[in-house]
Amino acid sequence: MLRSGYRSPMPVIHETELAATILNGKIGAISLDTSIFDRYQCNFQSPALSALEQFREKPVKLLISEIVAREVKAHLERDALKSQRDMKSAIATHLRCWNLDDSLVDPYLLSSNAAEFASEHFDDFVEQVGADIVVSIQSAESAKAVLERYFDAKAPFENSQKKKYEFPDAFALVSLEEWARTFDTQILCVSTDTGWQEFASTSPYLICVEQLDRVLDQFNELGRAVATKVVGLLQHDQAPKVLEQIESAFQYRLDTADFDVSVEDSPTAYEFEQLGAELRSLDWSITAPNVLDEDEETVTFSINVRALVEFHVSFTFYIRDSIDRDDVHLGSRMLSSMRWVPFDLAVTIWRDMSADVEAVEVTVDSKGMTALFQRIDPFSSYDGSHTTY
Repeated sequence: MLRSGYRSPMPVIHETELAATILNGKIGAISLDTSIFDRYQCNFQSPALSALEQFREKPVKLLISEIVAREVKAHLERDALKSQRDMKSAIATHLRCWNLDDSLVDPYLLSSNAAEFASEHFDDFVEQVGADIVVSIQSAESAKAVLERYFDAKAPFENSQKKKYEFPDAFALVSLEEWARTFDTQILCVSTDTGWQEFASTSPYLICVEQLDRVLDQFNELGRAVATKVVGLLQHDQAPKVLEQIESAFQYRLDTADFDVSVEDSPTAYEFEQLGAELRSLDWSITAPNVLDEDEETVTFSINVRALVEFHVSFTFYIRDSIDRDDVHLGSRMLSSMRWVPFDLAVTIWRDMSADVEAVEVTVDSKGMTALFQRIDPFSSYDGSHTTY
């Protein structure tokens, strides 16, 4: 006998089906997994995460599982502690090299509590976007459901070697499903975790997709025409002001971000120093734009682009004297290498394009950059650089 409010399990949903589900008002809430916060380096000022504030004005609730909240706080604390350690080391080195008194250093920078910072920072974000925290164990039935899934090897406990590590996800998913059952609605979960995706595929109340920007795009259909038009103008070099703003944002990103260096071959030992990186070209043909947010005056969209970046690196070459066991310096060279690098670009544009197309704000982000060199040689005129397409 079917219980009241029974729903059939949701199969894997395609984008057109998701759009129809949202349009028909079947989605009562959305919820993010920790993997999505990590995707944006837990940067609550990133356009995608800050755009979640729009759900304050929509009939769709923003939910964050208590489990996800705890994990995100832990990640914030971890990163805060690392940066604090790095700062202490850098300041100690600076004071020693410059023979300075440590009384010149602000003690707050070195002694502030990372756990308190993480908790307050996350709580501020929750308040800003108006999210509701869903407790991990809402009833005895929740705990029982998790244990049954564990012993029956059901998602997210299907991998026996990692079963014990899936308990947090299991409690998060079961509590979200119970919330959806209580309000007789569906929750759109955003996660790159396979456990979340497999759980949702068997749940009548949870739908899981991987990309937050695609979800936000579905809730901002009216702004899509504006975003598509702007990208078309950029592709044909017909929006010079916006392109200038984008190139400026790219160069700022390149000036402030570190990059790795990878060398395939060198006849001697070497050390290197990253000197900088420059934008040479942009390729807009990768993906279509996703609208993150919109209001009466502006539209914010994201798009994946490729940038041709020229990296500049100074190499110092040396060999080890086998007799004296000293390093013999062989000279230094500044070498360059060009490579296409994927970036995430977010642009806030004015809706009114009657006079000219102009951006309000541009944000550039990348997961990481690596300068590649095929061969470096202190004696050859060959510069070792190459362009990767």
